[in-house]
Amino acid sequence: MAKVNEYKMFQGCTIGNRIPFLEASVRKVFDKLEIKTSEAPFACCPDPVGFNSTDHLSWMAMGARNLTLAEEEGKDIISICNGCFQTLKLVNEELKYNEHEREKINAILKKLDREFKGSIDVKHFVEVLYDIGEERIKEHVTADLTGLKVACHTGCHYMRPSHVIQTDDPLNPIKLRYLVNAVGATPVDYSDEVICCG
Repeated sequence: MAKVNEYKMFQGCTIGNRIPFLEASVRKVFDKLEIKTSEAPFACCPDPVGFNSTDHLSWMAMGARNLTLAEEEGKDIISICNGCFQTLKLVNEELKYNEHEREKINAILKKLDREFKGSIDVKHFVEVLYDIGEERIKEHVTADLTGLKVACHTGCHYMRPSHVIQTDDPLNPIKLRYLVNAVGATPVDYSDEVICCG
């Protein structure tokens, strides 16, 4: 895998357009924790459900093209969007281990002077923050969140399919809860926590 001292930030098309405050917040957290990110001329991920089910080959090729941009610089991708994360992670894993698919996709990418090599990884920002650890996160907390109860919902694209995307336990995810604890709030239990949002 790539040497991680800087990630290529994959913000996707939804985050910046529909929920820009999420992107701004994540960037501030990254700055505080000294997580370096840089941009690349990524295209849309594309969508892991609709686009993939309509045209799987194009979905794979577009995802692979995005991956090659990070491979060029030897930097892992960090995604703040669950859908983008799922697409890029699935495409990356499929092409790393399926020679037949890799050959088909590389034939398409050759027209763009690109080649998928499988030399990087794709990380979700929750994974990266979890790996940083509670103590380092606590050092940067500026507001007292004692008593604040938080219902966590990681979403399907963050954890499934679990045989490929192994970010967390799909039936009992703990990493987001861990981060809620790290900032001083309290994660609460509720019956629909791991149910699809629909």
